[in-house]
Amino acid sequence: MRIACILIPHFPTSVERQRDPSLCGRPVVIGETPDQRKAVLDCSPEAEAQGVRIGMPLRQALVLCREAVFLPPHPSRYRDVLKAVLEVLEGFSPEVEEDALGRAYLNIDGLALHYEGELDMGERTIRSVCDATGLVASAGMAEGKFVAWTAAVSSEPGQVCTVPATKEAEFLHPLDVSLLPCSPDTLRRLELYGLQTMGDLAALPLGPLQAQFATEGKRLWGLAQGIDKEPLRPRHREEVPG
Repeated sequence: MRIACILIPHFPTSVERQRDPSLCGRPVVIGETPDQRKAVLDCSPEAEAQGVRIGMPLRQALVLCREAVFLPPHPSRYRDVLKAVLEVLEGFSPEVEEDALGRAYLNIDGLALHYEGELDMGERTIRSVCDATGLVASAGMAEGKFVAWTAAVSSEPGQVCTVPATKEAEFLHPLDVSLLPCSPDTLRRLELYGLQTMGDLAALPLGPLQAQFATEGKRLWGLAQGIDKEPLRPRHREEVPG
């Protein structure tokens, strides 16, 4: 199945900046106030460049980036904007999966025939998202959700990356293993074994990898080769009263 991943990086921060342009270019951390024992919900690239990470304690974020603007989260605001994004996407595909804040998947099997190819469809999609919300997305198109997501996350905002069928492993080969959906402990162990890229992982025989990482090793080995059978889970489309 051909899948498109539409990705708006740092979605909460992007929503706040769209609402208050004075935040653009400044380090922003979203969470409660630093004196509370809460974690970072999101941060801007400027704060990330100084070591701030999603999930770290806010007090640690303050130590790393004292000049950051700390904002409280606005969940209802984010949900409203996300709803607008999903409604735009459902204008392109009848099957849209809401995966996380700022990330969604579309079934695009055969739909590129209505456009000048997948690249044109992707460009129209992210342009429509921007027109509706003011937010800039990237898009990845591939066989399966994981490769589509890596294509999107590897692209600059406003860009579209398409991965032709049968070229998944070739596309993934140079990418860092940190993109794999695994725990920090598993990632640390992969790096201890000298496995830096997905190509390194895919080149290993499955047996020894499975012996070290059990069923997770088999799954990661498959993903590194571009094998992803996770189904799309479309959200229920809201019916508009006539």
